Amino acid sequence: SWMPAGVADLVYRDFDPHVTSLAIDPNAPATVYLASNNGVFSSTSGGAAWSRLTPPASLSFPRVVAIEPGGIAVWAGGFNGVARSTDGGATWTLPTDGFNRRVLSLAFDPAFAQTVYAGTDGTGVWKSSNAGATWVEVNDDGGTGWVRTGRIAALAVDPAHPGTVYAGVDGRAVWKTTDGGGSWPNVAPGLIDPATLTYATPTALAFDPHDPSALYLTVGNSLFASFGGGLAGVYRTTNGGAS
Repeated sequence: SWMPAGVADLVYRDFDPHVTSLAIDPNAPATVYLASNNGVFSSTSGGAAWSRLTPPASLSFPRVVAIEPGGIAVWAGGFNGVARSTDGGATWTLPTDGFNRRVLSLAFDPAFAQTVYAGTDGTGVWKSSNAGATWVEVNDDGGTGWVRTGRIAALAVDPAHPGTVYAGVDGRAVWKTTDGGGSWPNVAPGLIDPATLTYATPTALAFDPHDPSALYLTVGNSLFASFGGGLAGVYRTTNGGAS
């Protein structure tokens, strides 16, 4: 069964919380971070109580939180880029190259902790190989423009194959790279609504920690019914997205 966890603490300036992301510290499972319309919060009691953190003011409207492999640092992404904290959110650092894209999703390469991918709203996927100090575009989608200009709502890095990344593109199903972002073919041709002939709208991607061959995908109803809303549900693949 489910129960509310410290919801009263998440209210800020009379605005009720709309939680968009959660991340659990692998070294301290009772420590949880979340992103919401009211900011970034942390809990050290498994959600019984929450404290509001203060990322840089430039990081407006935080959308996603994520933990580096090994629990080294917590990240927050929002409308003006990303911020990184190595002290539980007490202090934060920003990229040195002015990376200020609207970040919706984050994923780390488990084999190379300093490699992180950021999914953005309208500017595709970006990659940093130095823990977020500098960023480059990795958006070669074969000329379709769906990754390069898409809304990257979800990202997941294959824990068994470094450099293999899956991207959930709003209204365009799932795309995959096996070379760290060098190219992105579509790997979910089956995720198309036969009634509207439109692709699914992914909301999350996650690998099974006990079975790295299993990748789960959640599909939500788009704001626009024609954007694959009839495919809402949970999907699983064990063959790299072939089916």
